[in-house]
Amino acid sequence: MKKQYKVRKVNSNNRAFLSLVKTQLKVQFNLSALRYKIFKNKRTLMQTLFAVLIMLFLLFLFFGFFSTAFNLVVKAGFMVGQPELVLVVALLSAQLLGLVTGIFTLMSTFYYSKDLPMLITMPFKPWQIIATKLLVTQITLYTLLVPLLVAGIGLYAYYIQVGAMYWIVAAIVTLTSPLLPLSIAAVIVVILMRFVNLTKNRTIFTVLGSLVGAAIGIGIQLFSQRLTTMGNAPEILSEQANILKAVSAAFPPSLWGAKAIALPNAQGLLYLLLFLGVSFAAFICMLAISEQVFYKAAIAGMESTAPQKRLTRKEISKASNTTRSHTMALFSKEWKLFWRTPLFLSNALSPFIIFFIAVFLPMITSSSGGQRGNDLSQLLNVPNGDLIVNFILAGILLMSIAMNSVSYTAFSREGSTYWMSLTIPVERREQVNAKLMNCVAIETVFATLITVAFSLLLRRSLSDTVMVLALLVPAMIPPICVNMALDALMPKLDWVTPQQLFKRGIFTLLFFLLSLIPVGIMGATAIFLLNKQVSANLIYVSIICLSVVIAAITYELLLMASKNFYKLPQ
Repeated sequence: MKKQYKVRKVNSNNRAFLSLVKTQLKVQFNLSALRYKIFKNKRTLMQTLFAVLIMLFLLFLFFGFFSTAFNLVVKAGFMVGQPELVLVVALLSAQLLGLVTGIFTLMSTFYYSKDLPMLITMPFKPWQIIATKLLVTQITLYTLLVPLLVAGIGLYAYYIQVGAMYWIVAAIVTLTSPLLPLSIAAVIVVILMRFVNLTKNRTIFTVLGSLVGAAIGIGIQLFSQRLTTMGNAPEILSEQANILKAVSAAFPPSLWGAKAIALPNAQGLLYLLLFLGVSFAAFICMLAISEQVFYKAAIAGMESTAPQKRLTRKEISKASNTTRSHTMALFSKEWKLFWRTPLFLSNALSPFIIFFIAVFLPMITSSSGGQRGNDLSQLLNVPNGDLIVNFILAGILLMSIAMNSVSYTAFSREGSTYWMSLTIPVERREQVNAKLMNCVAIETVFATLITVAFSLLLRRSLSDTVMVLALLVPAMIPPICVNMALDALMPKLDWVTPQQLFKRGIFTLLFFLLSLIPVGIMGATAIFLLNKQVSANLIYVSIICLSVVIAAITYELLLMASKNFYKLPQ
């Protein structure tokens, strides 16, 4: 009888664990809402399909990039008599990428998720919660790692005749490849959060995540730049084959997985068992460690602390005696709120990082014969070269400003405090001016940093740097006004977490395209004046004057659109 009770209890625990996995998958991929969209809401269904198409397009580009890179690795492998080198590189890249991204993903999943307080109160053991969240994270990572591994595995099969066992082992290694790096990442996260409680200071986590993401992007861009600019890349890679082998030796499971795929014999089977054994052993060790420290770190992160600083009477008296205009007071509030909210900051900074990595970095690092910045050097040597480079820099920065979340969430950031904007004794124009000043100030800070960095890297003159900023400041107002006007007409005020604020679907693309209209007008005018061979100074003055005129027009449109936002709800 006692034995039957234990069996029923085990079965009950297994069903509860499977239900938890099922629920977490629904939450992660929004499956319940997706089912509603498919059958009930056709408008949001189209937005979802559009987002899926964009994701598939990005995955296609991702697959194409690594296919090109791995094709060179295959040729290098043949030159040194090691064609399986591409499998080592693909698996090593996937596992290192899984480790780096896994640390920040798991930290967010383990400790920043909204369902954690509820899960702690339920009859689940820590290892069950950890295993569920790690499994969901692994499934999510497949979208990133599978195209990378398929590129390497497919290219090897294209050049080497393989059998059915090759594809079976390759599928097993591909599906289990994230398990080891995620287990290592999970151990790092649970120990780190136990002794260094980052949940109370998420700014550190957000800044670290942004820096690591930028470093990864820069590394990929530099690697792709070298591959596309060096005609003798296979020879260079063949000379560095020993380096790749040394790196894989530092992380042997990648080498074991590659040999398990490449060797269709008993030796390959032994490597497969070794690869799977180490991966599952690491997973079990991670669960054992998390069983001891996970709840302690999670509960510690939920504890609130009293403010460390208290204002003195003198400071309170000084603050109360200081008077400012309504516009400046609201601007100060918007400014402080932005810089104190890490998610606002990271989303505003990301377009500038993306454009810098995607556009400026190839221009700076492209070289031929050891000459620095060869492409830009040639452009600077043509007539009006400095003028053209200044306009290119200003145009690219304006595109990043047009797609920046600072402006298209200016009104939506009010959220649940929207009622305060309706009740405070401040005119609508003053509130709009404060938001506009905040957007322009923030964009100016980011644009100045990028411009100065660009000028230092290329050793451009101070006058060119000042001229780019003189072009940017009036020219950024029109796209900012357009984005703010659209946000005032279609605000998103029902967000609970800042993440929801930025999930605007197809509206984000719509805002970006419409805000490019004034940028396109200014760019077309600059091209027209260049073709007419107008003097450089006259072109600068003309574009600045045109920017001011368009800024005045879009500002009036913004004031008109803001009437929709500041009217009392019916």
